[in-house]
Amino acid sequence: MDCRRARLGVVGHTGIDYVMSTDTIGYGFQDGSIHIHSIDKYLGGTGMNTAYSAALNGLETTLLTCGGKDFRFPKEFTDEVHVKQFFVEGQEDISMPICFIYKDDRGNQEVFIYDETLDAYNRIEKANIHKGNDAIHITTTPVEFSLMCARDAQEESDTIVSWAPGQNLQLWDRINFIRMIQNVNILFINKDERDMIEYQFRFEPNELLELMDDSHDRLIVNTRGEHGCILYSDKIDGYYKLKAVQLEEEAVVNPVGCGDAFTGAFLAKLLQRNEFAYCAKYASTWASFIAETEGCQTNYPTRSECENRMDSVYGK
Repeated sequence: MDCRRARLGVVGHTGIDYVMSTDTIGYGFQDGSIHIHSIDKYLGGTGMNTAYSAALNGLETTLLTCGGKDFRFPKEFTDEVHVKQFFVEGQEDISMPICFIYKDDRGNQEVFIYDETLDAYNRIEKANIHKGNDAIHITTTPVEFSLMCARDAQEESDTIVSWAPGQNLQLWDRINFIRMIQNVNILFINKDERDMIEYQFRFEPNELLELMDDSHDRLIVNTRGEHGCILYSDKIDGYYKLKAVQLEEEAVVNPVGCGDAFTGAFLAKLLQRNEFAYCAKYASTWASFIAETEGCQTNYPTRSECENRMDSVYGK
C-alpha cells in the first residue's frame, strides 16, 4: 500500500505585493496627484501562493520559480515547500515581480504588475518539473515555457497537468491556446478569463473539454468570486454549481489571493482522491479566510478550522 503524500510541482512567479490605500480610485484627475494613506508590503505571486496553499493542505510540494537574488524565501515557507529557484545566466540582477494594488474604501481596486522574470523563463531549456510528481500546476509563466512544461509532462510521464493562465492569458493567441489546452487535464479560470476565452478564442466550456487531454479526468474549474464556482467535466452531467461562502460585509478586507488559495486547496483535495464537489466546497471555504485580511498568505486556517466552517456553510 502506497502511504506517501501526493506530490505536486508548481510552476510560477513569486513576488512582492504593495497594497496602497487611497480614496480617489475612479475619482482622480488628469495630471494631478493622488494621496496614498498607507502602504503595506506582503509576500505574493501566483506560484508562491498556490504552492503554499497546497502544501498546508498536505501535499508534498515543489515550487519552480525564476530570478530574484534580491529575495529570500522565509523559513515558514521553505519548511513547507521545496523551492527550485532558477537564476538565469546574464539575468542575475533581475528582481522578483512586484504587484501594486490600489484600493479605496468604496471597494474599488486597481492592480498593476511589473515582472522582469518573464523572459528568464524562456531561457530555461528543460524544466523537468513533472519528474517525481503526481501532478504539475502551471501558472503565470510565458507562452513557450508553459507549453514546454505541459508537453514534457504529457510526453514523458503520467503526470496530471493543471493550468491557471491568470493575467497572462492576454499573452496567448488562439493557436497557442489550443496547443496548450490539448496538453492540459485541469483548467482553472475566473469569470473574466472565461469571458475572454469565449469572446476572443471562441470556446464554450464544453467545447474546451473536448480539446483537453484525456489521459486523466478532464475538468474545468470556473471561479466566480462572490458568486461561487462552476465545475465542468465529462464525469458531470451538465455542470456542478456551488455557492460561495458568504462573509459578513465588514469581514471582507481584500479578495486578492483568494483564487490562488482556492486552486492550491482544490488540487490538494483532488490529489487526495476526494470527489469534485468536496474539493470545491473545501477550496471555497479555505479561500474565504484569505479575504478576511490583507495579504495573500497572512490568514491561512488550519485544516480543522476550514472543515468546521465548511460544514457550517454546506452541511456535513
